[in-house]
Amino acid sequence: RARRPGALAPAAVRRGGGGYLIAGLPATSAGLANARPAVARYRADGTLDESFGVSGPGFTTLRFDGFAGRLGPTALALAPRALLIAGAAEADAPGVAPRFGVGRLALP
Repeated sequence: RARRPGALAPAAVRRGGGGYLIAGLPATSAGLANARPAVARYRADGTLDESFGVSGPGFTTLRFDGFAGRLGPTALALAPRALLIAGAAEADAPGVAPRFGVGRLALP
């Protein structure tokens, strides 16, 4: 049996009324190296909420302009009609310190 690359989802926040928003790096056929950060929404019963997302059923991929390296989400916070996402980006080049980034995802 072929082994599939694993995903990394280090950030989650519970939504009012139940359910969760989870952010991380999804597994792709190329592994995590080429993955874009993504947010998925789950219902209170643990099933994927397929009504959420623009990148596919249940999830939205994120783009952080200005980061040459991949940004990995590490923390989430709910704001009125928005999800705040914080994370650390890989260094742009050897010898350069990783950077910190914050993004905002509008929620319906």
